Amino acid sequence: MKNLREGIRARYRTYQQRDPDRYPNFEFNTNRANYEPLRESFEEEFYRVRGYDAKTPTIAIPSTSTLAQLFTDDSYVPSRKILNTCESYAEGPVQADNIVEAVHQAGPLPSNPKPAINQWLLAAIGTVALVSLCIMGWRAVYPKPSGLVITRPIHRSIIPRENVIEGRVFNAKTVRIVLLSVSFDRYWITEPIQVNDNGVWQIEEIIGSHLKTDIGQTYQLRAFVNLKEEFPPGEVYPSWSGTWPEAELASNVIDIVRGPAVRQY
Repeated sequence: MKNLREGIRARYRTYQQRDPDRYPNFEFNTNRANYEPLRESFEEEFYRVRGYDAKTPTIAIPSTSTLAQLFTDDSYVPSRKILNTCESYAEGPVQADNIVEAVHQAGPLPSNPKPAINQWLLAAIGTVALVSLCIMGWRAVYPKPSGLVITRPIHRSIIPRENVIEGRVFNAKTVRIVLLSVSFDRYWITEPIQVNDNGVWQIEEIIGSHLKTDIGQTYQLRAFVNLKEEFPPGEVYPSWSGTWPEAELASNVIDIVRGPAVRQY
C-alpha cells in the first residue's frame, strides 16, 4: 500500500507540472475535500488521456472519501476494481506498444533525406527550444500563483460567528475571500489579506449577524488571487448570480454552518 501511495503521488506530480492551477499541492490528510484535484486527475487520466468510457466495467474512479481513507487509514482495503484503477493510474498509460506500432506503420526512414527538409527541421527545433527557454526564464522571474487552499475552517464544519479563516498559497502577495450566504442569497468580499513569507494567510471574519435566526444557516467560502474585477471590501452584494468571480487563481469551496456566536477556538 505504501508503494501504491507513492506511485499515485508521483503520477499526480506529472499533472501538477502541466497545470499547477488545476492540480495544486494539497495535504494528504483526512479532509476529503483536499482530494478533489486528485480525483479530477483520475478522470483526466482514464476518460481523456486513455479514452475509456465512463461506463467501462473495469474502471472505478475513487471518490474523495475513498482517497482520503487510502492515504490515512492503514487498515483500509478498497475494492478490487478501485485498487486496480489506482494501480493503473500510478503506473501511467502504456505508450511503448503504441510507439512501436506507429513506427511499423510508418515504414523505414528514407536513407537520404532532402537537405531542405533537414534545414527546416533544425530551424523548427531551434525555434521551439528558444521559445521554451524564454518561457522558463519568464516563469523563473515571475512564477505564477499556485496551490491556493483554505485550511481553516474545514469543509462542512460548524463555526462560531467570530471565526478565523486561514489558508496557504504560493507566489502570491494577497488573497481575498468571498463569503456566500446560501440561505439568504447574498455575499460579500473581504479586504486583501497579506500572505506571509511562508505562504500562509489568515483573517478574522464575522460570519452572519448576532441574531439567533442566523444559527444553522449555510455559508460557502472561497479564496481568490488577483480578481479580474474590482470589488470594494466590506460591501454586501444582495443577489448571487450563481457564478463565482473571475480571478487568476481560485481555491476549493468550503461549506460551513453557522453555529452559536461564542468563539470556539
